[in-house]
Amino acid sequence: MKNTMKIGILAGTVGLLALGSSAFAADPSPAIGATPGSDAIITLNPGGTATITITGNPPYDGIEDNLVGVINNSGGTVGSITLSGSDIFGFDGDGIATYGAQFGNPADPTGYAGPGTTFTIADSDNGTVNFTGGLPNGGTAYFSLEEAPAVGGFTVTTVNPGVPEPATLLLLGTGLAGLGINRWRKRQSAAA
Repeated sequence: MKNTMKIGILAGTVGLLALGSSAFAADPSPAIGATPGSDAIITLNPGGTATITITGNPPYDGIEDNLVGVINNSGGTVGSITLSGSDIFGFDGDGIATYGAQFGNPADPTGYAGPGTTFTIADSDNGTVNFTGGLPNGGTAYFSLEEAPAVGGFTVTTVNPGVPEPATLLLLGTGLAGLGINRWRKRQSAAA
């Protein structure tokens, strides 16, 4: 069973937006090009919430390309996040891999994915960042986008594979107990 949450980040309504704030966890991104670290940090929290912090760092290419860090504090493994924003997946060939192979993922043909990440792109405004093997609780990752993530309409969808919901565990346990009782009754009937 997978647990999915969808969070729309709108200034002042859901999530936290901090402009130029240093009140966030350690930056998961290295210094690349013109930026000392992430332009935006997505923190996945327990209970289906996420915060997005805009750090105020400049684009790594000095123009518009943004470095995005992810911190998983959700309590489970995250398989992917789906992002939406104006032209954020309109990749034009100057991803983080152009600043050194150590920053990119050799398996990613776009040059924008970081180590352990790949993309599934729907169109220039919508796509999914996949975490190879899942991003464990407490884990971090980073990748780049063509444009800055827009505050209004920026959407994060997380998928936690392999984390069953409590109701699923209850149903499984009840079903197994029922099978055990049924088998015991059959043995008792055969012995009588």
